[in-house]
Amino acid sequence: MNLPSNVSDWREIHENGFKNKTKEYVKGRPTYPAEVLKVMSQLGVNHNSTIADIGAGTGILTRMLGSLNCSVVAIEPSEQMVEECKVYCEDVHNIKIIKASAEETTLINNSVDVITVAQAFHWFDKELCKPEFQRILKEDGYVVIVWNDM
Repeated sequence: MNLPSNVSDWREIHENGFKNKTKEYVKGRPTYPAEVLKVMSQLGVNHNSTIADIGAGTGILTRMLGSLNCSVVAIEPSEQMVEECKVYCEDVHNIKIIKASAEETTLINNSVDVITVAQAFHWFDKELCKPEFQRILKEDGYVVIVWNDM
């Protein structure tokens, strides 16, 4: 198995690797437990909060977060996933979807209360996303990483 040797190769796989596979991805990806929403409440998320769901994919967690009546920004680099996310979340009006990467979110400095990452952290360049997360998080912000275990 030939693994990519650098970050740009990994990005290419992530951005283009889901072409023509997004529909299958949607069918096979499970949702997340309601406890995720309880954790958000325990972290103090309210109607004044902003959550950045980074690596949002098709929007499974994004849509759940939208039920919290806060501002939710889905960040996703894959155009196909962004389009699926738009369809899946179209009736949730407190969600904004941006085509961008974890390493360059385009969000404003100190604008996010909570960063969520569901099933996507392994795609990120850790050296580059750490300063980006620090840049966009408010001083007392949180990062919540979620995985489904099969």
